[in-house]
Amino acid sequence: DEVSAPSGFRTHERVQRLETLSRVAQRGDDSAIEAVSARLRDASDEVRGAALMLLTELTDMDDERLLRSLAVCLEDESAHVRRVAVLALSVLAGPCEPNEWLVSAASARTRDEVPHVRGAAVELLAQMVKGNDSQALATLSARLHDDDVHVRRAALKALSVVAEGDDIAVLAVCLCLHDSDDHMRFLAIEVLPRIAQAGNWTAIVSAVDCFNDDDVSVRLLALEAVVQLAPKED
Repeated sequence: DEVSAPSGFRTHERVQRLETLSRVAQRGDDSAIEAVSARLRDASDEVRGAALMLLTELTDMDDERLLRSLAVCLEDESAHVRRVAVLALSVLAGPCEPNEWLVSAASARTRDEVPHVRGAAVELLAQMVKGNDSQALATLSARLHDDDVHVRRAALKALSVVAEGDDIAVLAVCLCLHDSDDHMRFLAIEVLPRIAQAGNWTAIVSAVDCFNDDDVSVRLLALEAVVQLAPKED
């Protein structure tokens, strides 16, 4: 039975069989793909996760079997499998131009109930953002208010790379300067001059407000930020 393992056929043994298969199967091998796909219904989330990652190696990026499997695993009851599905999406996003489905799938997982899944989705979405994608930037900005500080930090780092000149993102980062987490405020004041254009008075005033921050590192960076954000003379 591919779903409920027979007696004596333990989880690690099923994972090992998948690992063995990954070393001998060739991309496009239909029999191997069928066997791996069956493991996506395994009782163990560890096995389901391993099967999904192997499926990305055996199928082409536009293979409907892979896309269907990803769609199912992104909604899996196990946070482990959902996170693996997000990582599998990053494999898809790497060599090809991100399409609407990929971006939508990543955006949806940024609202996952489990923090480490949200964090992985934030990192993936930043990887896929191309140009001035206002919807994706808004999704990332929303995670700056996440309950989990690690997700907030991931969102802030993502915006530092993809949000240059975006006024909504600048405002969202300014609000982070009041975060209860010292390191979050440090990251925010570090990121602010990277994404805000010189002469942005919202950013300048927010940086000046940090002169009274409890953390000396934040205060020092605030001074540097004000210098960097000052209007440039013609």
